[in-house]
Amino acid sequence: MSPGAPTPGPRRGTLVEVALLAGIGTVGLAIHAWFALGADALDSDRALILLMARRFAQGDFSVFLWEQNYMAALEPLLLTPLAAMGWATPVAAGLVGVALTAALAALSVGVARRMGGEPWMALLVWAVAPALVVHHHVALYGARLAATLLAVSAFAWSLRARSRGAWIAVGALVGVPFFADHLMLLWAAAVVFVAARRGALRPLALGAVPVVALDVLVSSLTPAVHLSGPNDPGHWLLNVARLFGVALPQLFGFLLSRGPTPAFEAPAPVVPEGILWLALAVPGAVALVALGVTLVRRRREVFASAAPDGGTPAQALLLACAVGLGLFAFVGGGGDLWSVRYLVPLWPAVSVFAAVAARSWRPRLRPLAAALILPAAFTLL
Repeated sequence: MSPGAPTPGPRRGTLVEVALLAGIGTVGLAIHAWFALGADALDSDRALILLMARRFAQGDFSVFLWEQNYMAALEPLLLTPLAAMGWATPVAAGLVGVALTAALAALSVGVARRMGGEPWMALLVWAVAPALVVHHHVALYGARLAATLLAVSAFAWSLRARSRGAWIAVGALVGVPFFADHLMLLWAAAVVFVAARRGALRPLALGAVPVVALDVLVSSLTPAVHLSGPNDPGHWLLNVARLFGVALPQLFGFLLSRGPTPAFEAPAPVVPEGILWLALAVPGAVALVALGVTLVRRRREVFASAAPDGGTPAQALLLACAVGLGLFAFVGGGGDLWSVRYLVPLWPAVSVFAAVAARSWRPRLRPLAAALILPAAFTLL
């Protein structure tokens, strides 16, 4: 398909759907704002973001976070105007995180609608997310919110880009978050995949290569105190066990750690006992498995040519998930004690896939998909 080829437009919502989205969105904002209002600066990442914003406001710009040569600082730029007015506080940082999260949720709903999914399901996954996911959304740094927002924006734009100029702009847009955080490689892969399917790799590269070249140049000139990476490349098998035994269950709310633990050591699970476990975790697990099975059984309608837009968006999201999980398996979360944060940037893809799978169910069974958020409910407690 050529860069100028038309693509199907998004499905329009009904009045009932709009009301449902408004209600779910209100609940989500309340939950995330509750986390933000309880924010403090004890988290070292949040404290550093605030300090950098205050130094930016004084004209002292330091491009790279933690003096590492792989990450630019985008979040402090958002807080710099607040710092200039003396408002760069932990709560303000949390509220900025809520605003970024709301924008990502809106993008996810738009992509889900374009793929024929249930928009309310995509928004529900954002609104009632597990506690660790909400925490990283509010912490402003842990979920790579600013970089993820730019990367997902580039992905959403790539699905409707038609002109050469638009593809150049998409390339620049996806290059900036990659410059900010190399973990955005997972979303860059999705954008490159869409561009390849559209025959637009050349204009995409024209926009992205200059930004990536700047990244390489500045990285090479920046002294690095330390670089995140595997403690030992031979530990990758343990990384796989950590991925499936700890990080993914935490991501979906089935395990909640008591706190940071030594690398490669599973955290002690904190789960309710008795009837609360049966009432929340079991139905949630069943719903999650049912949605996954639905995607597999309906793979032709979701990923093949019979799907909206030829299945390109779903295939690109699947590639993003594979790259994200593969990076985790390779580096084990970069040796990070809160390694689940390396999977939080996959949340837009998770929400979209949940929406697409729910759409494949019969109308009377679709509300059952809401059970997906039940494991998150007891972690929020």
